[in-house]
Amino acid sequence: MVTRKSRWLAVATMGIAAAFLQACSGSATENKAEVGSQQALPPAYLSVSQWQQCTSEKDMGSWKSVCLPQTKPANCPAKSWDTLQQDKKMPGCQ
Repeated sequence: MVTRKSRWLAVATMGIAAAFLQACSGSATENKAEVGSQQALPPAYLSVSQWQQCTSEKDMGSWKSVCLPQTKPANCPAKSWDTLQQDKKMPGCQ
C-alpha cells in the first residue's frame, strides 16, 4: 500500500535525483557531485523503473532508509524486482 509518507519519500528522492542530473552535463560516470571531501553518484536503484513500488522503509531511529523487502510486493513489476535483487542496487530490510 502506498502511503502519503512513502509518496512524499518517492517525490523527494526523485527531486534530488532530478536536481543532480540537471546539475551534471554528460554521463553520470564522467560527472560526480562532491559531497564533503568525497565524490558521490545518486543511488543506482533510482535508475530502475518503478522502484518505489518494490521498496519499503526501515526505521533507523532518527531517519528512515529505503530498503528491499524479503518478498516481492504485489504491485511491484517483476522486471524491476529482478533488477533490484540481481544488481544489489538496494540494501535488504532485514
